Amino acid sequence: MSAMMGVQETSTMAAGASAAGIDLERYKFIRSNLSAAVKALTPGLGGIDTTMLAPAQRAELRQMTENELQRLQQDVPKEVIDGLRPRAVELRKKELELVGARLKGAGLVP
Repeated sequence: MSAMMGVQETSTMAAGASAAGIDLERYKFIRSNLSAAVKALTPGLGGIDTTMLAPAQRAELRQMTENELQRLQQDVPKEVIDGLRPRAVELRKKELELVGARLKGAGLVP
């Protein structure tokens, strides 16, 4: 149980904040909002397989994505979101790799 708790994101946040040179609350804010932006920019990764959707459903998903990005602009400047766009796929894959590593570290997957 101790090993499982040690690989949880909440257990590693203080180290992440320290490495970034910012306080924990700022780190949590940045981590949460940038992660949400990257996720919204890459709806087909780790989520919905858009190739299986009808054109109207794809259009609805695009609109939902744009709505989420607009909402995020309350906390994340548009320029930052635009800066994430070219690397969003790479960043989302890294985030999913981290989730996999945490699951593996917790012994939940081989």
